[in-house]
Formats: sequence, structure tokens, C-alpha cells
Amino acid sequence: GRSHQEESGNRAAMVRPSLMVVSCLPYIAAFPAGLALPNTTCMKESANIGSERRSVSSISMLAKPDRRSFHSSAAGRAPEKIALIGDLHGNLAHAKALWNIIKAKVGNERFQAVFLGDYVDRGPDPRGVIDWLISLKKEAEASQQDGPDEHAEPVLQATCSSVRFLVGNHDLAMGLFLGLYPVDASKAAATWKRADGSVSFEAKRSEALWKGEGGGEEAVRDGMHLQGLRWGGSEEGGGARNAFQAAPTFASYGVPHGDRAALLRALPPSHLEFLKGLEAFVEVPLSRAHLPYTSLLAIHAGLEMPGEAARERKDGRAPTVREQLEELRDWSALSLPWIEQLQGRENTLRAPPELAQEGTLVVSGHHGRLDLEDEWRWIIDSGDTRRASPLS
Repeated sequence: GRSHQEESGNRAAMVRPSLMVVSCLPYIAAFPAGLALPNTTCMKESANIGSERRSVSSISMLAKPDRRSFHSSAAGRAPEKIALIGDLHGNLAHAKALWNIIKAKVGNERFQAVFLGDYVDRGPDPRGVIDWLISLKKEAEASQQDGPDEHAEPVLQATCSSVRFLVGNHDLAMGLFLGLYPVDASKAAATWKRADGSVSFEAKRSEALWKGEGGGEEAVRDGMHLQGLRWGGSEEGGGARNAFQAAPTFASYGVPHGDRAALLRALPPSHLEFLKGLEAFVEVPLSRAHLPYTSLLAIHAGLEMPGEAARERKDGRAPTVREQLEELRDWSALSLPWIEQLQGRENTLRAPPELAQEGTLVVSGHHGRLDLEDEWRWIIDSGDTRRASPLS
């Protein structure tokens, strides 16, 4: 019955969720040194390859909650952990190396995973990344066919028992380009053009927009969401750029950049289903053992601060947290040109005070850095293919 503030004031006596930041390369030679981050237990390991030493992947883990597809631990077992994994962006080799490190650190236990979105674009093998993620889901489902129970044999290796995939802004834009999400064509068109049919997109001169040329695709274009147009725009000629760096995704499926019909033919049915099934956010209750955190909210970019200035809103103000989440749940957010919770920047970096007061930790990828300084707001996305940065 104590207040959240009273609980938070007694943190020294609490069992805190641990944060492990570890690194990996295809071959791991040494594991030196440790460091501490505020309010967490943290260990950092580096890989030495010859004379080169650099950190190329990291993970963060929370103790396991009990909710929906997150399976309860059987009596007498240690709680399962959750691995929170940031943007992959087509980097299959590093993603697999990171996964192996996670399993090595978990040991002979079950664990669960939440991928924070952005699986396509930028990196060399988006198709391979999606294939691999689908295989992880199948393995997790196979591990739970009989359901965990107290009489089950202990696992002899790290076993992922549940995996969930958030939608990132790159994945969303790809899905919008392909027509995979339930968007009313008239509302989608309103995200980028005026009543007279002219383009109203503010960055149209510097960005390539998909033109929908040939084969009746012009009609598809006229009903497409702005983010789909941006994703499919080809950089050939005119000096315009593709904001999503989507060319590697088209190439990984063996089709020309911007050829929507060919891309639809090239995508295996399982890949289409994967993209359709991505979740806008994941909410996970935590137990009292993990105070001050009572729950985890994972969302690709973050949440706008309720009541503060917000672009594209009719009243110019951001709605409440629950209203923002509901807009994502029923896809009504796609009536707006920009889906801030999936693609915002500075306006999504903070944790709304009402969530911190409830004890909710907000975790996202998207922002191109690993930032764990804020007790209530974690950012897990250090991977940048342009700078050969680590995955997280």
C-alpha cells in the first residue's frame, strides 16, 4: 500500500534488474575489465582480435515478467530473462553474433526476447535478417509446444521461449509501400497532397518520392501513405536522396529500386506475414522483485510528452499516453503524415512523467545510440552501418 515515491525511496534495499552490456565479434578472444552505470549492475566485455580491440555488439536484459506470450516460470525455477535488442538494419552477421553472445551469457536457462524494430534498409542483407528472425520465432514456438511446467527437464543450453517483434519506422514504411497495413486510401493520400493533387510534402525537393510509373501503379501511388512514397523513391537522376536508404532492401530481393510489383512477387509469403504481424508496442508487467520498475513499455522511437507542442495535430498538442498507444493499436495514427512514436526524434526522448510515476520503464531503439543514463528511459540502438558501429 505504499506510494511509488516511498517505494523508490527505499531502493537501496531492493533487488535491481541487472544490465549486461557485452560485446561480440565472430571470434571472441578475451574478456577484460568492468564498469558501472548509474542505478544498474553493469558489466562490459571487449573482444581482442590480434591488436584490434573494439566493442561491436551489446545487450541489455531485464528479469522475466508474466504476460500473454511471455510464459510463466515453473515452480522452483529462476525467472526467465528478457533480451531487448535494438535496430538490426540488414546486418545479419552481427545480429547472429549478438544472438550467440546473448545465449552464452544466459547459460543453461530459458530466456525471452523483444526486438525493437528496424530490420530492413541500410545493411547488406535485409532479406537474410527477416529469414533469420522468422526462424527464431519458429524455434521459440517449438520450445513451448508442451508449455513449461514444474516437471519439465531443465534445459541444457540457452533456449529462447518467446520472441516478439516491434515495428520500426523503416519496416512500417516498407509495409506501407507494399500495401500491407490497413490504411484508408483517401486518408493516406491526405498525408502528402493537397486537394488539387499537388505535393505538399515539405522536403520534396531534397527527397526522392515514389512516382508509381507504369502498370497502373500511378493509382496505387495516389492512395499511398507519405512514408511509403518516401521509402520507395529511387535516387536515380535529379540528385534526390532516399531518406530510408532502402536500396539494399530492394537489392536483397533481387529487384530494381522502386519496382513495387516486382518486390511483391519476390517477397516470400512468410516475409509478408512477418511484416504484417509486427507489433506497434509491447507492454510487460514486472513483479515487485524488480522495483522501482513495475512494468516495461517497448516502442520503437518513444512517446510524445502529453500536452506539449506536436506537429500535424489539429490542436497542436500531443495526446495522453494511452491515447497515443490506442492510435497505434487501431492504426488511426496512419491518418497523420508522421508517426512520431515510430519516427520522432527529440520529441520522443523523454519518459512521460505519468509513466515514471506508475513505475514504467520506457525502452526504444531508433535514436542511434546506447543511452541508459535515465532511470525511466532507455535507448538501445548503437548500430550504424555508416560508421561500422556495434549492434545493441
